[in-house]
Amino acid sequence: MHDLRGVCALDEATLYREFGVNAEYLIDHAHGREPCTIAQIHAYEPRGHSLMNGQVLACDYTFDEALVVLREMADQTALDLVDKRLVAASVSLWVGYAREGPPAGRTFDGGHGRRVVAGPRSARVPDHTGATRTLAEPTNSRRRLAAALVGLWRETTLPDRPIRRISIGVGQLVPEEFATSGSILDIEADDDERAVAEAVIAVKGRFGKNALVRGISLTEKATARERNEQIGGHRA
Repeated sequence: MHDLRGVCALDEATLYREFGVNAEYLIDHAHGREPCTIAQIHAYEPRGHSLMNGQVLACDYTFDEALVVLREMADQTALDLVDKRLVAASVSLWVGYAREGPPAGRTFDGGHGRRVVAGPRSARVPDHTGATRTLAEPTNSRRRLAAALVGLWRETTLPDRPIRRISIGVGQLVPEEFATSGSILDIEADDDERAVAEAVIAVKGRFGKNALVRGISLTEKATARERNEQIGGHRA
């Protein structure tokens, strides 16, 4: 076989013998068949729902510089949840490091109180770290999401490694009417925070994403303002 015409001419039994159940995809493609209808695509609902937010940094960032970016990402994710009227029951963090690691023989904090001695580039020094945490209750509160993500950051991110990539996620999403708060004070605090979030969304929607930003986004290594001017991760 050198092309799809050859696939069509070949006995299907041979394809199934070579490729197993995956032969069905090859056969359908060769004959121009699509077994899934548009109606089925529109009706599809995945078992799990999540939102992801990731970025590649323009240069090496220190632990504290990248933490500013993480907080900006947490803010934006919380606004996205409020705008979509969703709450999340879990958060996840993934941090990718620059290729160069700490000098051989240098001791650095490996998280959870562990001291790690770096050898020559080896499996001892990971090229990424991260974890997932289930929240006490579903929420779209910026305060709670940021606290959970910063907690993961401090527990899992290597402080002596230059950072180049950060991804965060919120999972187990459900409509916000299913969210519950533990006390009257929690409900009042969440309501106040939600009112602020809705006001921020309204201002950004009318005057642009950079019309209203947090103070941390005015610091040197912050990225939110620049990213707000991009389309699909590229400059407009």
